[in-house]
Amino acid sequence: PLTPQPTQGSQPSECEGVAPGTVPACDYSQPDAVQFAYLSSAAYCDSTALRAWDCEAGQYVPGMADVRTFADDSVGAFAFIGRLQGQCILSFRGTSNMNGWVQDISSFATVELPRCEYQGGSCQVGQAFLQNYQALAGSVKEGLASIGCEKSTPLAVTGHSLGAAVATLAFFDLHGLGYNVIKSYTFGSPRVGNAAFALAFDVALMDTAVFRVTRADDPIVYLPAEGPFRHVGTEVYYKGATSEGYRVCDGPMYGKDDWGEDPSCADQNPLSGVVDLLMQCMAPCSCGHLKYLEPAKHGSMSCASSSCQ
Repeated sequence: PLTPQPTQGSQPSECEGVAPGTVPACDYSQPDAVQFAYLSSAAYCDSTALRAWDCEAGQYVPGMADVRTFADDSVGAFAFIGRLQGQCILSFRGTSNMNGWVQDISSFATVELPRCEYQGGSCQVGQAFLQNYQALAGSVKEGLASIGCEKSTPLAVTGHSLGAAVATLAFFDLHGLGYNVIKSYTFGSPRVGNAAFALAFDVALMDTAVFRVTRADDPIVYLPAEGPFRHVGTEVYYKGATSEGYRVCDGPMYGKDDWGEDPSCADQNPLSGVVDLLMQCMAPCSCGHLKYLEPAKHGSMSCASSSCQ
């Protein structure tokens, strides 16, 4: 058999000559991203399978222990925690009704995020995202303590779709409370809040690895439209399959006023194409939002579409 060729990725010039481990934004790892994509996919599994670590996505991440699940059906919120390879994991479930969620994003009511401002400007975030996180936050924190994940224990946060937006809020909150949040990989995240929130987030977490993985054919990463809303973290942009390579985009480490919105990454694609991408997502197996890191990752991001090849 042919030997697989390594995936080629490009990084900003600011990463050239940087020693590994010294600048988090320069340390993107596709193998790590694939592992976290499976952890994000696992959040779509049912609670019984998760607690036994017996769901489809879990077979690709051996060694997960002490899994606990949390749910609030009134707002459709779900998350799980566990221990893996010396770190604690927190993963949030995405939406199971993408079409309904797209309608919510298009209206995108915002609320003020408590205890957050940037240079006098109040942080505004999506109301549904904050409701989802607040519904689980207390139980998640109690659960982390119950499995030995103290504030000093390394903690990684992940999520896909709606789960990516909630993971972003969780990361910001837990960091502010003194948790040792060391990294985050999210997939298919919408813009979570306004510029004040994005700037407050990125300044607070500038020394932390926060990777927001996007695909050119994922309509959700373009929503809500840039303007009052702004992305956070370091974008890692894929045109499509992992075999086509990726680009690590401009992030908060570079001190640019427009970080998070790199015009050479997802922002290069016209918003006029989003409607067509949304129409493709009417058929899950053709939906870029569900195809992250394929073929390096096996199966859809959503367990409901795991049969897609």
